[in-house]
Amino acid sequence: MLKKILQLFVDSKYKNQKPTLDDTKEYDWFYEETEDGWVGIRRNTLDPKEKQLLEALFHSFEPPVIEVQSQGWYNFLFSDGQVPSHKQERRVRMIHLHCSGEDWEQKDLELALKGFLSEEIIIFWESPNHAILIEHESHSFLMAENFLEISETFENDLYLRVSFFIGKFQPASSELKELFHQDRLFFKRAIELKGKERVFTFENIFPTLLSHSLPADLLKAIDIQLLQPLMDDPETLATIQVYLENNLNASVTAKKLYIHRNTLQYRVDKFTEKTGVNLKDYPSAITLYIACLLESQKQR
Repeated sequence: MLKKILQLFVDSKYKNQKPTLDDTKEYDWFYEETEDGWVGIRRNTLDPKEKQLLEALFHSFEPPVIEVQSQGWYNFLFSDGQVPSHKQERRVRMIHLHCSGEDWEQKDLELALKGFLSEEIIIFWESPNHAILIEHESHSFLMAENFLEISETFENDLYLRVSFFIGKFQPASSELKELFHQDRLFFKRAIELKGKERVFTFENIFPTLLSHSLPADLLKAIDIQLLQPLMDDPETLATIQVYLENNLNASVTAKKLYIHRNTLQYRVDKFTEKTGVNLKDYPSAITLYIACLLESQKQR
């Protein structure tokens, strides 16, 4: 439907990539969530009623406010810009951030993030709630558990729900752009599928993505062989999922579930008796974890 607009307006254009700041100087841009492209209509050919109608039918693209030091990265990632030059050829990683809450300012969040991370970090906003953090490699970079602490601090102190997707350190090359857009897509899927979690990496979201990409015959086999024996006992299956997610650590699992360790052991024994699955067998544990993810998704 969006492309049909091109026939109605002289000098309109279509882009597969997100518009750059230069693209917004003379054009208003519109897009649909179900499509990947954007249609630009020259601003001086639109009367107010036509623009109002287009905004009612489609989403209008609001260009982010990009500081000078971030402009090169924005053009590289979202347009045809060259790889930005950077200090000492250090590797960089891209960290995606999504924030939701009330009464907060982007500048305040940026200051807090630089306090946790580094003053050198480059931050720009792709949308009002989605920021990109570009971090140069150093000897004191933060791990996933550190980002979880940051997220919990924002939520407890500022009532902000902040989620992160942490990319891998990579050389600043043309391949970095492709990896960035892969991670961007993974982050979107992660929020859709595991919205309660706050910190994502490729490796911790991969099992969930895999579970949603299995062919029908494997889904049926998992259902019959692993899930059906526990259909009348969802509590045990939920317990096993938490147990697996915490590396079969009984103390941590019992604490997270607010149960006694003896209760946990009873549920694990009952599970083994019903299914015959040995949780200490690594391939069996992987298969079972995917089954748990599938079942938990059904409960949503």
